[in-house]
Amino acid sequence: MLAGWQSVTDELRDNELFSRTFVSNVIYPYLARRGVPMSRAFASVDRPFPLPALMDEAEADQAYRNVFRDPEFQALVSERYVWFNVTEYEEAVPFVDRVLELIEMELGAYD
Repeated sequence: MLAGWQSVTDELRDNELFSRTFVSNVIYPYLARRGVPMSRAFASVDRPFPLPALMDEAEADQAYRNVFRDPEFQALVSERYVWFNVTEYEEAVPFVDRVLELIEMELGAYD
């Protein structure tokens, strides 16, 4: 099982790297070209984004509405969604747990 560890982590890392790169190089530039204020997307209830708003709430809401209706954005989100494979995590977590359990058992044999 320990020999299989690398392939499990490699698969997860490949998909995560693709997703981050896709969001950084495709989604963010798309949103920026359409005037979507990313400060709202990054803000949270307990930690507001440190930069001032570049547009008022009504303008920001309209920018978001326009993007959500855009077929190009829908296609980009669909592509991103395809690469988010929850099953890989659902399979990886028990695999890792079992590897750790076996390591602990083996180390316990030497006590």
